[in-house]
Amino acid sequence: MSPATHEPIDYLNAVYLSAYRSDRALFENRQDHKALAASIRWSGFERFEEAHGVYDGKREESYVVNCTNPRGYTALLNLARDYGQESILIVVDGQATLQYTADGRCVPIGKLERLKFDHTLLPDGSILRIAA
Repeated sequence: MSPATHEPIDYLNAVYLSAYRSDRALFENRQDHKALAASIRWSGFERFEEAHGVYDGKREESYVVNCTNPRGYTALLNLARDYGQESILIVVDGQATLQYTADGRCVPIGKLERLKFDHTLLPDGSILRIAA
């Protein structure tokens, strides 16, 4: 089945992960990003998309994976560990939790919300908007 025939990913019920690391060159990060996509697919996840994010103040390319079960979370946490990541972001009903690869610890960090406003995305990952 073609990816275009899949239903859209529910971004408020998904897992976010990346292969980018701030201590690596952009070329290496891009290679690992591409390899991570293959690893996600190989692990049995068919529905995932690229996303642009910021972690610890640094821009990075990420993936949003359609995943809503603990066994899937574990598989993705293991992939993140394999790619040298500190954590994955698990979002359930909009509630965001960082799960750390080193010890499996889960830390709730707040609510993920869709923002709907006109904005400018800057090269450093900052978003500017007009505030009333």
